[in-house]
Amino acid sequence: MVTFRPAQKLSAIFNSLISRSSFGTDFILRMPLAIFFGLLAYRASNGLVQFVLQWSTLEIPFKALRFASVLANAVFIFTMLALTVMRSKPIQSFPTSATRLTAILGTCLPLSMGLLPMAELPPIVTLISIVMISLGCGLSIWTVFWLGRSFSVVPQARQLVIAGAYSVVRHPLYLCEELAVLGAMVALFSPLAVAIVAIHWAFQLKRMEYEEQILSATFPEYAEYAAAVPRLIPRW
Repeated sequence: MVTFRPAQKLSAIFNSLISRSSFGTDFILRMPLAIFFGLLAYRASNGLVQFVLQWSTLEIPFKALRFASVLANAVFIFTMLALTVMRSKPIQSFPTSATRLTAILGTCLPLSMGLLPMAELPPIVTLISIVMISLGCGLSIWTVFWLGRSFSVVPQARQLVIAGAYSVVRHPLYLCEELAVLGAMVALFSPLAVAIVAIHWAFQLKRMEYEEQILSATFPEYAEYAAAVPRLIPRW
């Protein structure tokens, strides 16, 4: 007859709760990402507050549009922070070092452009840059709301989302984010900025491949969805 000691019973109960909840390993692994987005959110909110406080003294072209782009970027980052914290437990993950590194570099490389100096541009080019950033951030916000608690940075399968933005292309979030990244590149207008975006996009394309592999392996209906919906270019 096998008897369980109180410590063993408590351990078994704890492990059972962890396995059935959205906490546990995934909860621990998401904390560094939540801290990262938290720092970005703090920086974005601080920039937004400073913009408002200095509004009357700022003498820059297209001030209202610039504020809209700053606001849209802040809302997008706060949305990603919230979804990172509240995301559901994955059904399956792609835990190799290559996939994690690809996801991290694909996410973080555009942030390095913030270290580059702004270029002196004609007003029309400045306007195009601001509109691209605002539109890219705004569409990204709309897209992540369709993604909801299935949001992740590294390739993971939670739920197959095929409605809304995901009925237009298979990777709408990357497409919308890239519009904002290209807008930032236009504002900087330097060979280094172009190189950063090119390398970033190479990682993003590989990231899409990893995501499609895990979704195909997890959801049998993904093959039919992929055959009907283009990867990045809408069929309009």
